[in-house]
Amino acid sequence: MANREFILKETKYIKGIKDVYVIRGEAVDKQFGPGFKNENPRDNIDEKVLKTGKPMYVFDENLKDVSFRITVPYIAKPYKGINCLQCHQVKQGTVLGTITLKLDMNKFRDVGLFLNAIISSIYLIVIVLVFFIMSRFFSKYIYVFSKMDTSITRLSNGDFSDSSGALEALKNVNLKDEIGNIITSYRNLVNILSTIFGELFELAKSLSNSDLRYRISSDFSGEFEDIKSNLNKAVDDLSKSLKASVESFNKIADQVDSFQ
Repeated sequence: MANREFILKETKYIKGIKDVYVIRGEAVDKQFGPGFKNENPRDNIDEKVLKTGKPMYVFDENLKDVSFRITVPYIAKPYKGINCLQCHQVKQGTVLGTITLKLDMNKFRDVGLFLNAIISSIYLIVIVLVFFIMSRFFSKYIYVFSKMDTSITRLSNGDFSDSSGALEALKNVNLKDEIGNIITSYRNLVNILSTIFGELFELAKSLSNSDLRYRISSDFSGEFEDIKSNLNKAVDDLSKSLKASVESFNKIADQVDSFQ
């Protein structure tokens, strides 16, 4: 084609096309003579396509430029009413040459980088939000377990006065899940233990002062009520025993006085 140089040159001005060129095969050079210098194979891709007759697609990217190269063979065979074998004296299937088209992909890369930046920003925002929500969610549980740890430590040391304020702080925790149920049960347990040990302290104090009139009067349930009943019964029995002993001693004293 006599005007192929002009056509290829004009094609390069189409937006998005970086380069387009034709490579002549050996069979064409033998029949029509050598072509232009720029129609010789330029690299190993051209040579490979000329040799194998198979197209190649190459994505080339560096820091400054991105392009997509398509190199396809032009094979001697009838195609859509065009029979190149009428002009070219070659066997059918012979590779007559190649056509290479290089597309400018910089715009697509810029769009990809922009989209990637947006996606990365959204991803980062989502991570921050998830972290913030999880932090808010778990902070209340960390607070609860911290206060319970302080309270249990005080209880293990015999301090039922809640001097640290941990038990009082748990009253202000409003959770409607299993942790909330645990807090309620724990507070009830601490209140029961505080009442029991308070009553035991008062009972021991009364006994140390030889006062047998004190009885545990608080209401309990389950085994705590049995412990209360057994302690009060023990004090009653002790009181009756001491009373009987005093009465016996008084009788003996009266008999001794009568002999005098």
